[in-house]
Amino acid sequence: EFARILMVWMAFLVVPYAYRQGLMVRLESLSANMPERLRKSVDILINGMLLVLFVLLLRESLWMVKQGSAIRASSVNVSMGWVFSVLPLSFLLLIAVAIEQLSSAFAGRAESMSSEDRS
Repeated sequence: EFARILMVWMAFLVVPYAYRQGLMVRLESLSANMPERLRKSVDILINGMLLVLFVLLLRESLWMVKQGSAIRASSVNVSMGWVFSVLPLSFLLLIAVAIEQLSSAFAGRAESMSSEDRS
């Protein structure tokens, strides 16, 4: 059971890294055929929706940690609150990455719009 707990922790801790590095699943063939401006707008929309989702999941994960505090993993005698605590940590990191992605997307969009104005 301890190995399973560690596997869950590793999985949830690697997700923010994968999101930041652009390693999450997406439809490259669809976005590759979009005009640059539309692709950037879609990226902003997707990252905004992910930010909202991560905030909602953070709230729910805090509830899970609270509920899990009353339960103990029998074989390793650890509170399930500790096991579940990786969830809010992961969602906090995902929120930070989503904000970073949005700010760089907005900066890139503003930069591309100002370069279009110059031409």
